[in-house]
Amino acid sequence: MIWKILVLGAALASGAVLWWWASRWWRRRRLRGRRDRGRRGELEAVEVLTDAGYRIVEDQASREVALEVDGAPRRYTLRPDFLVRRGDRRYVAEIKTGKKAPDPMYTPTRRQLLEYEVCFPDHGLVLVDMETRQVHEVAWAEVDAAAGHRTGLCESGWRLVLLVAVAFGLGFALAALIT
Repeated sequence: MIWKILVLGAALASGAVLWWWASRWWRRRRLRGRRDRGRRGELEAVEVLTDAGYRIVEDQASREVALEVDGAPRRYTLRPDFLVRRGDRRYVAEIKTGKKAPDPMYTPTRRQLLEYEVCFPDHGLVLVDMETRQVHEVAWAEVDAAAGHRTGLCESGWRLVLLVAVAFGLGFALAALIT
């Protein structure tokens, strides 16, 4: 009788380990596929941007930015896909692949573009949809770039930085709860 219990316990443990291993393998495989598709998209985006009249200025540009949390400065590196130029105007170009991510109304994409708007105030924003191979110029109605000032919620820069930080924090917490 005891050997039946041991065999059953070993079978249950083996099944649990196999399930755990298979789910981790599947998750890694899916992430690798997304990452590879993103890399291919970035390589193809050079052609799409060039065809649309943009010139690549910098690939994987990085900018050190800071925000204050409880009065203490916190620094991080922001790394957009490309900095591009068309005519005399500079742009931050974000490349998106997949079904949802290329939509500027998709919350994570919109928040990322808003962060670029805040941290690269002297640049316009370009969203490249690699599924349709289209380039979209994105701007917020509340930001009056020609006048050089912000209106509405964006009246002062620190409020917008705080709003972006809260939005990213809420998005991060929601993603953590979902997964």
